[in-house]
Amino acid sequence: MLVYLLFVLFVKIALVIFLIYFLYYFTLSFGKGVPYAPSKKNGVKKMIELADVQSGEKAIDIGSGDGRIVAALARAGVSAYGIEINKLLVWFSRVYLKFLGLEDKTTIVQKDFWDEDYSSYDVITIFGQPLIMKKLEEKIFNEARPGAKIIVNRFKFPNKTYQKEDNGIYLYVK
Repeated sequence: MLVYLLFVLFVKIALVIFLIYFLYYFTLSFGKGVPYAPSKKNGVKKMIELADVQSGEKAIDIGSGDGRIVAALARAGVSAYGIEINKLLVWFSRVYLKFLGLEDKTTIVQKDFWDEDYSSYDVITIFGQPLIMKKLEEKIFNEARPGAKIIVNRFKFPNKTYQKEDNGIYLYVK
């Protein structure tokens, strides 16, 4: 009986630690402007279509979450990178990409996307939130190389004109 009670206590403590850890990283990502919100399967497909990715291009997904956009970019034939601030999502996406056999074609790093330099990417994908889009627009358009394709899911940039739109997915070209 004592062993059972100790086991139950251990499980409860482990769950509390996990929840605290999860909430800390969720709050951290929300505090930086963007909580985790996965793109729908159809949205990912439209993002890749609008990006019209070409073999040899280098792409990055800002706030890569569970890695589904990074996986889609890699399947389309580009070098695919993801940056995510949440350690749990970084771990999950790495496991997911390994499961898909894409770990050699992808890189996921735990990093604040405000600290990234976007000058080396041909394609930049974003599922942002309205509160950050103006500041992110300035950063990306200041840093991105000429001709870079920026794909925005749902929340468009406030001051730039998009080239194409398909069901709330916007293509911008610098």
